[in-house]
Amino acid sequence: MFNKTLRCTEDTYISIADNSNHSAATKLKTDNWPSDQKNPTRYASVLQFAIPNELRFKKINSVKLSVTIKTDIGSGFGAVYYRAYTASSSIADLSYSNYANRGSVSTPILDKQTVSLNPGESYTKERDITEIFTNNVINNLFTVIVCVPNPNIDDLYILSNENSSSYPLLTIEYEDVLPVPPTLLYPVDVYVDERELTFRWSFNTLTLSRQKGYLLQWRKAEDSNWYILSSETTERSTYTAHANTFPTGQIEWRLRTIDEIDQVSDFSASLFIVKGKPSLPVITSIKNDALTVIEWTASDQVGYEAEIKKNGEVIYKSNKSTKETILKPNLFLQDGDYELRLRTINSYSLWSSFASRIFTIKTSKPNKPNVLVSVNGDLVNITAEFDTSAAYLYRMDPEETILVAKLTNKKYIDTAIRCNVHSKYFVRAYSGGFTDSNQVTALALTDGFIVSDKNDIVRVDLSEERFIPFTEELSKEFDLVEYSGRIDPVVEDGEHKRQVITRKPFVNEEQYTKLRRMFNNSTEVLYRDNRGIKLWCKITRLNRTNAILDMGYNIDISFTKVFYKEGVDVNE
Repeated sequence: MFNKTLRCTEDTYISIADNSNHSAATKLKTDNWPSDQKNPTRYASVLQFAIPNELRFKKINSVKLSVTIKTDIGSGFGAVYYRAYTASSSIADLSYSNYANRGSVSTPILDKQTVSLNPGESYTKERDITEIFTNNVINNLFTVIVCVPNPNIDDLYILSNENSSSYPLLTIEYEDVLPVPPTLLYPVDVYVDERELTFRWSFNTLTLSRQKGYLLQWRKAEDSNWYILSSETTERSTYTAHANTFPTGQIEWRLRTIDEIDQVSDFSASLFIVKGKPSLPVITSIKNDALTVIEWTASDQVGYEAEIKKNGEVIYKSNKSTKETILKPNLFLQDGDYELRLRTINSYSLWSSFASRIFTIKTSKPNKPNVLVSVNGDLVNITAEFDTSAAYLYRMDPEETILVAKLTNKKYIDTAIRCNVHSKYFVRAYSGGFTDSNQVTALALTDGFIVSDKNDIVRVDLSEERFIPFTEELSKEFDLVEYSGRIDPVVEDGEHKRQVITRKPFVNEEQYTKLRRMFNNSTEVLYRDNRGIKLWCKITRLNRTNAILDMGYNIDISFTKVFYKEGVDVNE
């Protein structure tokens, strides 16, 4: 801690009565100036101190003003009012007529202390006025107005700087301090768009110093390097960045300030998030292959939508939530020209525009494969002949075409063919390009129905009736919505449907045991019957009653269709 005592450099008093200048007076007249009064009652003493420039860069801990109050005829006082006065130049010519135009007056500090004085006595009054000193030093000048209520005319006065002793003194206690980091005001933890952005901060100091300059830097949250956005020598505490300066995503920024004696503060840091339409993804490669592979780069991707068109028609579409920037379409592309359209979505649910690229597939074709099938009841044995490293088995029926398997050897048993319906098989040989075999027809048969999972198969074809009772229940989600101006409601379909098939056959103990195990398991089962119905489903009801001399059971079993993806993808 250090102390510096300053002698008053200029003093005077203003008087309502004579409106004169009194800067040479040895006695500074003073009187009352209550808080609720706009002007002093009669007199007001005005003291001015020159503050050394070096103190502007120190932390001021306290400021104390010492004045000597004297009476010639005997009196006393019970209060002293202290007001900061923002004069920016010497008060040597100050008078009542011009004081209001030379500066403003602060709210007073009131010091109540009863003091009695005999004729010729004086009293030195010291008061801490730090609260009105701070922020009121103008051009290195501090000016203070002191008023002492005077019950008798011209009874009390303050000894001026013209005296050889007892003149006004200002004692300042201070210390050396390091610069203080600035306060970041905007943008702080907010979302912004891609328009121009104004950064705002406040210069902080424990001294009377001002900002001389600043350094402003930024980076993406995941980056390690900082980039200079602006570095200026200025007292301005704002900076406006041009539109589209920052990429979308989370942006960190930091700022440090420089004071008038080139002391540099530590950085203050914050962040903001730029919400904006992402830039176009850049398609980097499309593999010339029937099973093409597409790669691209994108900023802040959390998903994508891709389309492949041929002759203007969309033949493939993929929409996926992922950060991966690679797509392996689940289809074979024949030789020819195609258009790829790709767009990405960022973490703020904003889509980019579509990037488009024309590409050509031109491949060498392998030798034509061959396929043989033989039907064994409800199963089909397939034998394939091909000379490529990979081949694919397809099954077609009136309801669907399914890629059944990627063949690792040349024999395969199909346990999921639709029964009592003609199906066709073909094999696709692949080695960059592809060649298909001829199609071969197969017909699997059943007289009842078949239930299977990965462990068991149950063939049911008996009933106490001449046929196995069959019930199918179909339901569909929809709403009947009534609109003003329409007499009848309007049907608005929902997206959910339900299909339940119920059968009532006779089964033996072994069949029932397998069905019960399937019922208790949580996995899907496959239902096929003599009507050509094929369902991936869950057994949702299973009741039994003993029958035929207790040799088995009449059961009531229900199958509810569930979502199941049969077959494989070409890229598996």
